[in-house]
Amino acid sequence: MRILSPVQRREFNELVKEIESKNFTYSSEVSHYITSNHLGSRYPNISGISTFKRGCDTWTMEGGFPCDIYAMLCQRLHLSGKNTSAVAVAFTPYSMMK
Repeated sequence: MRILSPVQRREFNELVKEIESKNFTYSSEVSHYITSNHLGSRYPNISGISTFKRGCDTWTMEGGFPCDIYAMLCQRLHLSGKNTSAVAVAFTPYSMMK
């Protein structure tokens, strides 16, 4: 797992503080919360668009995270995935889309 930059660490800690009281169960709830509340500008270095692949299908998802930050969020907030066979193959942070 890579070491987060100071900006990423700050955003991560602020996101955890903001959502830990929501008692989310699934990581997808965090992504939905970010997109529905337009929080990409608040957490532009740790959230963005994730690209997934399952078999021959490829798609993108707003409010995603890079794999290491996703793992940290799941561990810190005791989140589960939805046991899909999809694999994250790319991530573009919102900060790179300006």
